[in-house]
Amino acid sequence: MKVKMTTLNPQPRAAGRGVVLFLSLLLTGAIGVAQTNDGPKILFLHVRVEKEKSIKLVESSVRDGELKPQPNTDQADGIHYELRAADGSSLWHGVVPDPSRRVVEFEDPPRSGKLKHKLIELPEMELTVRVPVRSGAQRVEFYNFTGADTNGVNRTNHLGSVTLPKK
Repeated sequence: MKVKMTTLNPQPRAAGRGVVLFLSLLLTGAIGVAQTNDGPKILFLHVRVEKEKSIKLVESSVRDGELKPQPNTDQADGIHYELRAADGSSLWHGVVPDPSRRVVEFEDPPRSGKLKHKLIELPEMELTVRVPVRSGAQRVEFYNFTGADTNGVNRTNHLGSVTLPKK
């Protein structure tokens, strides 16, 4: 019995030369696969808000991408955060709903079909905010509004700040 062997590539030496040529171009930089991306970046800050309403950084990371426009940045409730420069000027502003305040619904009395709402306030919580990476940015300030004074100016409660990690 004779077995006929066939090869998938009748010219293995030519294919080997092609691989060597490709690898040498890749290593010398003629093919730009390993270029750096100087495009926009987003900084993710995972923070913990503790009992005394102070902010602690849990983790941070930077990813390529452009941050989408934030809706409702002028809303009074929620946790506000501002990207600030060393001189204190605001470079960017965002707001997220306050995760320490949750409204739950429940049926009362049971099986009545009538819903009641209850506000639950959590003493501690964690959240992740996204800020654009901007040159000159030094820290992110966190605050919430506590109401307006007699002149109609909003009073703020400073929750804390997070110094941005070095690159």
